[in-house]
Amino acid sequence: SVFYNRQNSYDPYSELNDLLKPTTLLDGRKIESYNWKGTFGNIEGSNLNIKLPIGINNITLEVSDGILTTKKTITVEVEDSNPPEITLKGVNPQTIEIGTLYIELGATALDKVYGDVSESIAIDSTVVDVNTVGSYSVEYDVVDASGNNASQVVRTVNVVDTTAPVLTIPSDITVDTDTKVTTVNIGIATATDIFDVTITNDAPVTYPLGTTTVTWTATDANGNSSTKTQKVNVFAKTSLNVFAQPVQYSDETILTVKLTSLGESLAGKTIEFNIENIIVGTVTTDSNGTATLSKNIDLMASSYEVKAVLNSVDDNYLRGSQSTTDLVVLPENIEIQYNGDIIVEHTNPLIISAKVVQEDDGFYGDLTKNTVRFEVSKVNNDNTLTVVQTYEVPCYSTGIATITKEFTVGVYKVTATTLDNGYFTPVSNEVIV
Repeated sequence: SVFYNRQNSYDPYSELNDLLKPTTLLDGRKIESYNWKGTFGNIEGSNLNIKLPIGINNITLEVSDGILTTKKTITVEVEDSNPPEITLKGVNPQTIEIGTLYIELGATALDKVYGDVSESIAIDSTVVDVNTVGSYSVEYDVVDASGNNASQVVRTVNVVDTTAPVLTIPSDITVDTDTKVTTVNIGIATATDIFDVTITNDAPVTYPLGTTTVTWTATDANGNSSTKTQKVNVFAKTSLNVFAQPVQYSDETILTVKLTSLGESLAGKTIEFNIENIIVGTVTTDSNGTATLSKNIDLMASSYEVKAVLNSVDDNYLRGSQSTTDLVVLPENIEIQYNGDIIVEHTNPLIISAKVVQEDDGFYGDLTKNTVRFEVSKVNNDNTLTVVQTYEVPCYSTGIATITKEFTVGVYKVTATTLDNGYFTPVSNEVIV
């Protein structure tokens, strides 16, 4: 007979306290062989140590004492009562921004019998609404082939709004004022967000001279906010009044300007004078806001635009300004003196010469700008004149214009006239030679 315990097969005649040793029959014969048979094949030995598959397993043991053989079959039912274990991948809780794509992080599942059963995991994330702020539960479940349900694992998915509104504000503003404070229309800001947005600013009611920084803030329904700053620059208007004293060519004129702002004279400011957009000098205003510039004029007789310019003074927030007037330039007064030959032998050439002389006012122009026309006319017996020759001769820097010509015997009238050149007053003189 063969009996089984968990570890050995034994002969009923052997001593119970000696189960792990070979047993001996009462007649003195020992069991010589043990042969186990089953789905695992044939295994010899008194002890059987194997892993059995889940389900019904029939195991047969044959024993022999060398003469007789006996066997017995038992049925072993192996049951799996161990559920799989689920492990989440990634973070828990998981946070995603509203309006963005939900990405499943996944999970793994291990079973003591079936190993990796991750592919069998059922994930229910249907409750996640990426367009609504809130906290959602994603459920993970798995069942092994033996029907063991794993303990459900839950991942919390928080849909949040951390995106600040996109704020667009008006550009920086620069305004001019003739008062010490002024109101300013700074414009309107806009903002975009998936939630309602409130826009505020800290703009004052009135703005003083200088730069005021206005802070705009846009806040959405979830408390996300963005800020931007706008600069409001307030400049004081200025006023210039300019006067130009009429002047003759080559003489000195006085250019005068008066500078005021907000009803007060401005001292210590640099004024630039232009004549026909050419800078002729700069001056600084005195305590009365007045400045003068003395300037020699090298312009022909005409009317010229004089402009006084104050460039913007950013550090004092003074707006630049300008004023214009006309400068009247008159021709310089001169006289012409004949200083050539009066009587000459007919065999000698006649020196025709004249000298242009400026008035002695301390300012002297360029006499080379003058050209003298000499008109030589013969005096007839009846005292009528017949023009013989005309010459145009430029002056030297000394004012002298001269030419030498030969004439026949006779009486001639020589008229010396300065041509009109815009710089000097035309004059003439005549002599008989």
